[in-house]
Amino acid sequence: VHSEADRIERQSDDVTMAEIHEVLTAMFGSTATFPTAIMMRKWGSDPLFLGTYSNWPIGATSYTKALLQAPVDRLFFSGEATSELYHGYVHGGLEAGVVSATDVIDCIHGVTCDDRSPAARQFGCTYSSASNFNAGANVDDGSCKFNATDLRTASLSTTAHRAVFNVAFLWQLFLN
Repeated sequence: VHSEADRIERQSDDVTMAEIHEVLTAMFGSTATFPTAIMMRKWGSDPLFLGTYSNWPIGATSYTKALLQAPVDRLFFSGEATSELYHGYVHGGLEAGVVSATDVIDCIHGVTCDDRSPAARQFGCTYSSASNFNAGANVDDGSCKFNATDLRTASLSTTAHRAVFNVAFLWQLFLN
């Protein structure tokens, strides 16, 4: 992967656009049009950066992430920056790629093409053991509230059924 990224950074935008057109033609046949422009940051060769990865700022919410993940018509977005759990890491790119690939396949087969749009998401507390559990929510927004006594007696599968722990959950667990 690294050598391919280096190769692409060293070549001209015209060569990159020709390669993109080649891929689009393989996917869509003669209906694929040649790209009219490209904007590509060459982070790996920039001496001030020498590479980059994403980092969500303080205050970023599940809704913010959903906006970044949301497809625009038939254009789907993926990569480690769109990963709910592992943004900034290689396995986040893999996880996000699997999610996007599944969404694209579902769209091609007519299952749905808008599952990842923010409008289709219901934000709220998705932990059933939380005092403010929202049964209608399908995206956890970090608002869950837990009773510290319940946390000490509840099973791990009940309170931590997902890979992401709510910060409030952890603080309540350790402070009480």
